[in-house]
Amino acid sequence: MPRHNRRSFASFLAGPGLGHGQGAMFERPLAERAPHVAALKGLVEPLLGPRLRGLSSLEGGYGYDPCSLFLVLMFGYLQGQRSSRRLEESCRFDARYAFLSDGLEPDHATLARFRRRLAPELEGLFLL
Repeated sequence: MPRHNRRSFASFLAGPGLGHGQGAMFERPLAERAPHVAALKGLVEPLLGPRLRGLSSLEGGYGYDPCSLFLVLMFGYLQGQRSSRRLEESCRFDARYAFLSDGLEPDHATLARFRRRLAPELEGLFLL
């Protein structure tokens, strides 16, 4: 017969804490684990944010922040990923891409449309 833990939730919360060899429940934030990703986001937002938002249209369905989509494309290019389907998968399963896309999961069609619509401007944006 299994033994049940009779310890109350309050006593669990008041327990010995991290000083007694317990591990942390949550990991460090991504900004601490991957500072280069946070720096990229902090660099693109003030420099290109207004320009990217000015180039985007307000038509269509659910809108994604153009800065987030640009960051996903840029980081994908830096990682050697050019496929929209791979970028879609990365936004779902890679914490770095999720951080750059603000937790949204754009599908491959959205990423491809964004890339196609900004194609004339994209090279100039990367060269700034």
